[in-house]
Amino acid sequence: MSHVGNADSRMTLDVHAQLERAVRDLVCAGLLHEREGTVVPTRAAVRFGALAGI
Repeated sequence: MSHVGNADSRMTLDVHAQLERAVRDLVCAGLLHEREGTVVPTRAAVRFGALAGI
């Protein structure tokens, strides 16, 4: 049973690392801001979404 728990932990850490990288990349691209632990879209991202119909 502990082996499954370890695999779940590794997968959770991997997903967490992927999310952190995605957020970091979107912040660098100017599409997200991080404020007090919250991630919010920039005006450019909101405008793009409106233009793209997203």
